[in-house]
Amino acid sequence: MSKVLLVLSALLGIGAAGIGYLNKQRADQLAIDLSSSKESEAKLKGELASKEKLLTETEDKLKVTEQEKEEVSRNLQAAKNEVKSLSDQIASVKNQIAEKDQKINDLTSTIEKMKEAQTADAEAEKSEDNVAAEIETLKTEKAELQQLNQSLTAKLEQAEAQIKSLAEAERARQEGIMRKSLEGRVLAVNSAWGFVVISIGDRQRVVQGTELLVRRGSTMIGKVRVTSVEPSQSIADILQDSMMPGLQVQPGDLVIFPGS
Repeated sequence: MSKVLLVLSALLGIGAAGIGYLNKQRADQLAIDLSSSKESEAKLKGELASKEKLLTETEDKLKVTEQEKEEVSRNLQAAKNEVKSLSDQIASVKNQIAEKDQKINDLTSTIEKMKEAQTADAEAEKSEDNVAAEIETLKTEKAELQQLNQSLTAKLEQAEAQIKSLAEAERARQEGIMRKSLEGRVLAVNSAWGFVVISIGDRQRVVQGTELLVRRGSTMIGKVRVTSVEPSQSIADILQDSMMPGLQVQPGDLVIFPGS
């Protein structure tokens, strides 16, 4: 009987040890799983923080881009307003110069008539002197107007150059944005008129006059140049000189900005 008890006791001891071992393994596994969960949670939090930071930076960049766009638009409008004002002033000055010329011609004709009359009358001579003095005054005023016209013309040229510079800067700025990721598809082709409709537009910051590469798979087809930009689509002329021999642009072809 005592042997049976010893055997049972041993078995119970072994069972208890086995259960203890299993419990320890489970506890260890749970600890590992918990640690892994915490690591995964920390990793996810890190990724979330990174994405939130990227989102914030992107939003800030977009705000800066919009501010730059608004500033360029304001400067362009101001330059255009200056051009109009200067053009109006130049037109007014030219009219005044023409009026002075007409008066000078009329007065010169009057003096010639006086001389032809050959009057020795003192009052007539005095009148002739007055006319001559008026002519000299008109000539002086005309010279001043011509100088003003030259100054206004120089300012007009500067304003027009500023408009051109601002337009080029805005184009370069937009193309710089386009370089990041500009890619679309050919939606339709009009072979008769030589243009295509593409799937990217103002929302993707497509710029009128930009040249895009056309590709089909790994094969380069040619180039198109954007002529009209709409919110989500654009019209582009097919540059026939750039087309590969025997190939034509087809719907579904990929269009890529060379800088992207």
